[in-house]
Amino acid sequence: MLNTRSSKVLYYLTQQTEVTSIKELANKFGVSERSIRNDLQEIDEWLKEAGFPQLDLIMRKGVKLAESGKEALSKMEVLQNDGYIMSAQERSWRILGNLLFGDGTLNTSKLPEMLDVSQSSVVNDMRCVYRWMTVNQIEINSRPHIGVYLEAGEEEIRKGCCLLLNEIVFSSFQRVLISDFSELKAIFKQYQFPDMVKALEKYRASILEVIHEIQKEYQYHFTDDGLCNVFLQMFVAAIRIENHKLLEQTSKLNEQYDRLYGEVTEIRFDRFFEMLTLDEIPEIENKYLNMVWHSANRESRKNSHSVFSQHEIQTFLHRIEEAFGYYIPWERDGILNISKDMDVFLNKHLLGLKFPYEDEIGYSIKNWEKEYELCKSLLTALISNKSRKVYQPTEYEVAEILVEVVSCLANSEFEALSNKHEIVVVSSGIVNESRLIKYRLEQLFSNVNEIKCLSYHEFLKVKDFLDYDILLSTIDLPEIEEKYYKISSVVTKEELINLVHVMQFRLPITERRRIVNETVNVMMRMPEIQKEQKLMLSMEIAKYLQERQYKEPNKSMKGLSDLLDSDLVKVQATVNSGDEAIQLAGDLLMHRGLIRQEQIDTMIDLNQKYHGYTVIDEGVAFPHLLTDVVDVPCISLVTLEHEVPMHEGGRSVSIIIMLISNDDTSHIAIIEDIIELLNDPQKKKKIREAKCAKDIRDVINPI
Repeated sequence: MLNTRSSKVLYYLTQQTEVTSIKELANKFGVSERSIRNDLQEIDEWLKEAGFPQLDLIMRKGVKLAESGKEALSKMEVLQNDGYIMSAQERSWRILGNLLFGDGTLNTSKLPEMLDVSQSSVVNDMRCVYRWMTVNQIEINSRPHIGVYLEAGEEEIRKGCCLLLNEIVFSSFQRVLISDFSELKAIFKQYQFPDMVKALEKYRASILEVIHEIQKEYQYHFTDDGLCNVFLQMFVAAIRIENHKLLEQTSKLNEQYDRLYGEVTEIRFDRFFEMLTLDEIPEIENKYLNMVWHSANRESRKNSHSVFSQHEIQTFLHRIEEAFGYYIPWERDGILNISKDMDVFLNKHLLGLKFPYEDEIGYSIKNWEKEYELCKSLLTALISNKSRKVYQPTEYEVAEILVEVVSCLANSEFEALSNKHEIVVVSSGIVNESRLIKYRLEQLFSNVNEIKCLSYHEFLKVKDFLDYDILLSTIDLPEIEEKYYKISSVVTKEELINLVHVMQFRLPITERRRIVNETVNVMMRMPEIQKEQKLMLSMEIAKYLQERQYKEPNKSMKGLSDLLDSDLVKVQATVNSGDEAIQLAGDLLMHRGLIRQEQIDTMIDLNQKYHGYTVIDEGVAFPHLLTDVVDVPCISLVTLEHEVPMHEGGRSVSIIIMLISNDDTSHIAIIEDIIELLNDPQKKKKIREAKCAKDIRDVINPI
């Protein structure tokens, strides 16, 4: 589907004769370049599906529509009127919604008219519908002259309703739940789901009130995603119960609940059932909602009881130690978190739930492949045995357990300093996001007294009473006037370096150098951090700590003054872009025969891909690469007559320091020297104003 903005972008492109840059489109429509790139991807997919030539993406210049399809597109009324054009996937969603939220039947002969597509398109759409139902284990059948109908039980239908809503609306759901439901209402109208708008208006306020009351009474804490998912489940349950679609007391769910939760304090949802019109509601409905809450709540429940016995958890931890091959100093919080995670995984498994972020977040855990597979095997066996049905953990779930193990390893080596400070982190609440951020900060910065992690809705309630030194957030905080630092759950090189700079003034110089050296060292081992590698940094740092790798650099290692010869320095050069600056610094090394053009091209591509990630300090770029083409580290330095942006619209620099290294440790002394230079404003000024290579050599090595 093309949404309103995508339609506008496509129509705008039909009116252009030349290549249009991403920056121009972002300025035109008042959004970020990242949003424009997402729009272009959607447009490209729609063009392909609709039979039009796809977008012509021109490296480092922009995008252009093929001339052959431009005229036909420009005349499309739906583009001129900012209308919606549904993709095949979204047509499938509409069919699924009408089945799941309707009476469970659908006359397929009316689908071409309903969807405004051909019969052949409907046939393909129905294949997607059947595939979706099969994957999610929801029975569907068909009869000639009647259509398709659901043969699934009530439990499976509710699961399907929640899976579908999560799939469609989850990305926007967190904010709309906290603020208003206008966007969700618009989605219901767009897909024409039966009576969903009325149901939302009827139940929204009451369900949220019940949730908040129960949270307070039973001392539950939800992240934003937990709150959203609980609301969805209760919303679907309300719709189904109102339509006399009830869970059967003989359901397997009833037996499972009694077996697993006999000792757990049962939450009473009487207030929720009172808002519904039925006189009598079976007890299984209360048990079902209890399991929903257990599956969504990953954070602390005071005095809560795990369905897993202490013996089961201890055995699991012991087997992890055996699998890892060494003793793990388990912390109380780490054990508690693992126990909570197990409860969540079990309940999701029993209810057949799956949240969309688990597909979006995949972890590539380098150096931990063996431990990952062993952890997966142990987790599979434990929950399968408890649930009495085969359990297949997601990659995300295994990583959740693994990060707790790694955290216990790292914390055993953690040494705190005096002069500690408080940090508040506001996050969107995606499962364990705040915990992972907290863990990273604790390992990077040892002068932290307390890290408070709050979801957005929690922060709004207490912001006026918070006492903190530094405020970090993964989301925009328009309500906050004072300065805060924006970070992402997918940690970038630039963000880490900025965080180091934020914390530098709170650290002794020796501690600062130690942390910065190792942080940069870890980053250099990962020149292409991608979304699926978001745990990598924390795990790498944890492993360094566990192996006691924070040591003084070997005095025999060559430093900056040892490697930066005069022919590897160029001063007051003139270039027009960041790419040209990288090329110039690389040329100095290439002319010495140290690297090839291939390595320079790689750094230029990385600079473009990660939008000037090389900028590590005000006016300083640090293009770097880890490669086996060199035997020892090599370095070059270029100063510019005039500053240039390292990428389009990015920060400008006048000093370029290029480092090529061949392993993980040999460049540590060089990094230490670079950091020392950057921390001395006078030295940095002298380098920027140097008239010859000798001037720079004198700054680096004044003796």
